[in-house]
Amino acid sequence: MIDKEEIRSKKEIFLKIYKYVLDQIKDPIFAIALGVAIFMWFLNSLAGEFTTVISVPIHLIGAVDVIDEDNKESVDNKFSVDCKVSGKGYRILYYNIFSKLNINTADVIVEKSSTGEYVVNMTSLENKMNEEFDGITLINLFQKRIAFRTLTYGRKEVPIQLDVNVKNDGQYMQIGEALLEPAFVSLSGNLSKLNTVNKVSTKHINITNNAGTISGEIELQDIPDVSMNLKKIYYSLSFQRFTELKIMKKIEVKNNDGARYSVIPSHVEVTFNIIEDIFSKFNHFNFPLYVDLKDKESSSLDSKYLGENRYLLQYSGLPNGVQCRMISPASVTVIRGGVE
Repeated sequence: MIDKEEIRSKKEIFLKIYKYVLDQIKDPIFAIALGVAIFMWFLNSLAGEFTTVISVPIHLIGAVDVIDEDNKESVDNKFSVDCKVSGKGYRILYYNIFSKLNINTADVIVEKSSTGEYVVNMTSLENKMNEEFDGITLINLFQKRIAFRTLTYGRKEVPIQLDVNVKNDGQYMQIGEALLEPAFVSLSGNLSKLNTVNKVSTKHINITNNAGTISGEIELQDIPDVSMNLKKIYYSLSFQRFTELKIMKKIEVKNNDGARYSVIPSHVEVTFNIIEDIFSKFNHFNFPLYVDLKDKESSSLDSKYLGENRYLLQYSGLPNGVQCRMISPASVTVIRGGVE
């Protein structure tokens, strides 16, 4: 049975405490002390681990006219997503009330729908939110669809070009292409600007003492209004001592459709720079020196046809360590049929 006397006694104690607090709260010092105690209790409670559902504001940078799953347009491309999170109570409170996530469209997967809208891949958004969260973990994202009508921000990868001026001292030549690590850089920025950028150059360097291997770090050239994931890269250039060699080479005619053509002159002098390591083996290399009749029909800027049946000479298949320094003459005349 319930002890009525015990209940009455506890009720009286509670009323006495309540009356005491009401009397003491008029004292400013007591009121401040009570407020501090409540605040510390609250902070201590927030230090514990919680799992709850919160609404997180997001600003989607690079998207215009954002539409949520209810087909409502956001204001200034800002919207909120409901998600289940776990973590310290004070971190959850911070993200729920005081903070918003700035997420770039270049950092999530965006796909264009059949209706012309850009749709955010929600798994990629969930992964990015988890990267941005500090002190809490995203368990589940309840939002099913986020779309927008216009994309203004993007990302692309372009090759890096070494801007170097090599001054040969007459004894050494460069072997192969420059080694760049990494050879590509990731750019992000306004799409209209990114579409004009196809490569990124390094800052200019001059090399005069070019014996052996020259390497080091070099900074990339800045591009206005474009962000890069790299500031510096590693480069390496190899040089070896070379020997000059002159030979007479017969000219071939490509794409002649089986017809007979005469080349005037039929042989030209070619001057090579050859590194000493392969100089003795050079005669074993077979490479063509030729004119291509298709160039006469080509309208490209790379066409080797000069007009009036005259062509610039071309070559291919030179081994690494061999440099064609000069062809004399550099162009020849090609005539259909034989020459009497």
